[in-house]
Amino acid sequence: MDETTGQTVGAVTSTPATVQYANANAETDEFEAFITDGYENIGAPSNTVSVQWVGATVTASPTLLPINQSSTITATAQNKPSTDWLILFNESTGQVLGSTQGSTISTTQTESTAQTDAYLAYVSPSNDVSGAYVTSDPVSVDWYGVTLTATPVSLPVGEETQLTAATQNLPAGYVLDIEDQTTGKVLATGDLSQTTLTTTDTQSSPQTDTYIARIVQPPKTGYGLWAAVTSQADMYTTDNGWSDYDPSSSPNGTEVYENGKWIPEGDPNGDADVTSLVYDAQDGYTWAGTANSGVAYWDGTKWVNAGSPSDSSSIVQLVYNSTSGQIWAQTATGVSYWNGSTWVETTFPTWSGAEPAYLTTGPSNEMILVIQQWQDQAEIDVWNGTTWTIKDTMSFSGNIPGTWGINGVAYSNGQLYIIEHYETTHRGSASTVEQSFDNIYGTQFSTLSSTSAWTENNVSYQFDWNSYNGYYYDDLITGGSSGSGNINGTTRFIGTSPSGDIYIQVDGWIEGISQRGGGLIEAAPKQMPIYTWNGSTNVITGYQTELETENGEAESQWYAGQTLFYSLPHAFATDGLNDYVGWGANNYSGMESYDVTENFGDQDSYAPTGSAIGPTDNNVSSVVALAWNGNSSMDSAVPVPLQTSDPVSVTWYQWQLSLNADPTQLPAGSPTTLTATSSGAPSGAYIEIYDETTNTVVGTSPANATLYSTTYTENSPTTDQFVAYFIDQASGNQLQNSNTQDVEWTQIPLTLSDAEVYHTDAWLANLNAYNAEYQQTDPSLVRSLSDFWAGEQLDFKVLPSIKTIAQAQVTIEGLSMSPYAPDDPPVNFWGPVTIPLTLDSTTGYLEGNTDPTWQPWMQYIEDGTYQVEFYVKSDDNQVSTALASFTIDAPWVSGDDPRSYYHEHQTY
Repeated sequence: MDETTGQTVGAVTSTPATVQYANANAETDEFEAFITDGYENIGAPSNTVSVQWVGATVTASPTLLPINQSSTITATAQNKPSTDWLILFNESTGQVLGSTQGSTISTTQTESTAQTDAYLAYVSPSNDVSGAYVTSDPVSVDWYGVTLTATPVSLPVGEETQLTAATQNLPAGYVLDIEDQTTGKVLATGDLSQTTLTTTDTQSSPQTDTYIARIVQPPKTGYGLWAAVTSQADMYTTDNGWSDYDPSSSPNGTEVYENGKWIPEGDPNGDADVTSLVYDAQDGYTWAGTANSGVAYWDGTKWVNAGSPSDSSSIVQLVYNSTSGQIWAQTATGVSYWNGSTWVETTFPTWSGAEPAYLTTGPSNEMILVIQQWQDQAEIDVWNGTTWTIKDTMSFSGNIPGTWGINGVAYSNGQLYIIEHYETTHRGSASTVEQSFDNIYGTQFSTLSSTSAWTENNVSYQFDWNSYNGYYYDDLITGGSSGSGNINGTTRFIGTSPSGDIYIQVDGWIEGISQRGGGLIEAAPKQMPIYTWNGSTNVITGYQTELETENGEAESQWYAGQTLFYSLPHAFATDGLNDYVGWGANNYSGMESYDVTENFGDQDSYAPTGSAIGPTDNNVSSVVALAWNGNSSMDSAVPVPLQTSDPVSVTWYQWQLSLNADPTQLPAGSPTTLTATSSGAPSGAYIEIYDETTNTVVGTSPANATLYSTTYTENSPTTDQFVAYFIDQASGNQLQNSNTQDVEWTQIPLTLSDAEVYHTDAWLANLNAYNAEYQQTDPSLVRSLSDFWAGEQLDFKVLPSIKTIAQAQVTIEGLSMSPYAPDDPPVNFWGPVTIPLTLDSTTGYLEGNTDPTWQPWMQYIEDGTYQVEFYVKSDDNQVSTALASFTIDAPWVSGDDPRSYYHEHQTY
């Protein structure tokens, strides 16, 4: 029983009784055991046992901060025994930051480099983490930093410097940018999570600009006109001499028009093939449907993936319902709406397997859906808030048989319009003609019912686009003077203005006269002629209320004198005051900017009319979709910097001052030649060559010089960086700097040469006198220079390759001594004898000799050849050795031995 909580921990029927119990809280509980028969306790309970649960936590504030700033790290123990230790530990560095027998300990941590440190709190019976029995959850602290480099930092005008910003631990929601502080212009901005950013800059006049890299919260974008674009290839000439567009194209993502230019906003969900754009006035976001990756919305800084409605990643159309605040999505197989967190798929009332044709909003923002089942039937459904209900079932039974389909649906001012598309073959009076054309039907939406049927003969509005294209459709199919040939035409609704005007795309191709037509019709109710087919020709059947071609067609100029091309309108948007039209690819000279036009004009024209606000990001492009985002709070013009790098200055100069060195790598102690050259010089200025490593002036030229050379030497291994300046003679100011030039002096290998044991001058004189004596009397006794008398002073020398010597000595490995040698020698002649060497700066030799006071013992060296080793260590820790030898031949004092010097000369 847990007496503290009143909880029965466990019950068993045998002894010993063992149960496990855990407490999630740091507290002390008291337990006791008792025996019970199920009704009452039997006997007294057991003794009471206390169990202490101990906890530990660690906190940090702040957990994200710039380098060289401090975070406060605090460890806290809960219910810790007073004799135990609370230890604060940096897991990343393995460092104990502090310990206490109290319940709390704090310290501050600062890092000078960008890194992440993890911290733990331990509770241990000793002041040592190895015995800890409680370990807290870790807490991480991120230090972030940003650096900027420029290469080169000095260059001629007109050339580019490369600027590279880099960061580590980039905070979430922030990006890198590079700013020219001199001009205040942001040169480049990275993407979220991009930790390296590179750009270039150039100047056309001599100047010095200062740059910084920043970690910034990026400015929000998204207010204004949005466009989805597709790059279109240039025109080409066909085999028959006609000019046409290369059919190849490349989806190019989204752009938004801000401050007079189009700004690329990337690819929603990584898909550049955007099929639809729509503005959600409720959340202020721009939504995009893609061909392959579902739906995404722009939150001001990035695209947010909203998933795939109706289990399809291929989006046909997005529609915003301003009453419900819902985004609706149409795919090839279904219709869904966004409920704020997910897509809700809707179910069609009839026609299992039917495909949605077009989706739009109707009166009071009702959702209207037209679905097509068979060739000549369609169903109009209305969304009642929870389900689709049938508004009408349509049957098209016109006079011209052929392949039928719905090519568009629009609602305006109480009228519902549907485009009927026909593809058929007709035999006229002169020829058989393949035809592809559209009819537009319209009726009052309020009069629709599930029992009414639409046909060509009983609707109020019928519009055959061929009536207005200027191609004299009736003449063509009857073999009139305009020629004959196949006719292909399509129309498409592209948008409705706030006043209710419907914008219609018109596209046609008449093979017989080699013309291609296209344009824009702004339609509004008006009395217009209606054409019907009477079996042999098109005739005017009367005037009825019809769709007015208020603006006529927007035609482009004749191209190459043969084929008339039209830049087709593809998209429409409105901001409530201005209407915008997005056009197809157009690369005619002088017309490249007509990707998007504002406020389409009222006159016929050979170019898109209105104010051009293009081009979009590429001159030859097709605008797939437009949307107006009216959320002005979406934009924040100025990025908010979190941290900046050290500034970097770049100088562009007018004169081509350059510096080189020859050689650039050489042994220490050898000179390099530094040469500065220039294409010209400021009047009265001189060239100065400067060692930036040692901060010394290497040399200066006469005034107005354009060529100057000097030499420089380093006597120890090092790398120096040199630069040349033009210096104003009057002020001493630097007018221009050259490139920098590095020169490396390498380490000279330590070698030893001319290692020798030689005679003193006095003993050499003795040797010469001795040899002169015996040259006359007994040439066999003449001695060589390597022969020494026992007791003679030995001189040593060796020539090192470098003169900076840390240690030098010569060692005689061991001598054979006569047993008659005196006692108490000054050194152990039988073991290695070491003699120091010193550098003679005049000769460059390391020299040394045996001590003259050793003579009483050295005269007892026995005959033989002895080896010596020279050992030299340079200041740069190189070591070299060399060997030499000498021969002892005859003692100094030797009775009657004729080799003895004393025997013949009796002098020393």
